[in-house]
Amino acid sequence: MEPRRKYWTQASAWATTVGKAQYARGMLKAAEAFKEDTGREDRLAEVMCAACWYFRVNGQVAGAAMTSYSCALCGEERHWGSTNTPVICSGCATAHALCVQCGGDIHLNAARTDWPVPRVHQASQVHQG
Repeated sequence: MEPRRKYWTQASAWATTVGKAQYARGMLKAAEAFKEDTGREDRLAEVMCAACWYFRVNGQVAGAAMTSYSCALCGEERHWGSTNTPVICSGCATAHALCVQCGGDIHLNAARTDWPVPRVHQASQVHQG
């Protein structure tokens, strides 16, 4: 198999440069908001870690369709307004201080030792790092 031929023009170079510059400015703005945690109240109300809250716009693609998902902790089936479904339901996320979107610690504390054990998986499958 041969890769598809890539084309380059001055116009495509200009458009790429403008797009990458806008992306970089957006990432810097998001990094500053992350550093200052400017949306902390709203973020915690949505049960999300700072990484998912501030950087979710840059890189997430989802379809606008009602989608069913199962919570990775309790296994309860839920419905979500897009195809970018959460990992954990808000009830489990709140009870265990986890991010609904990624399932990580809501305060980004990797040193915590009280990680919950999912009811839907065997304990042997849980990483105990």
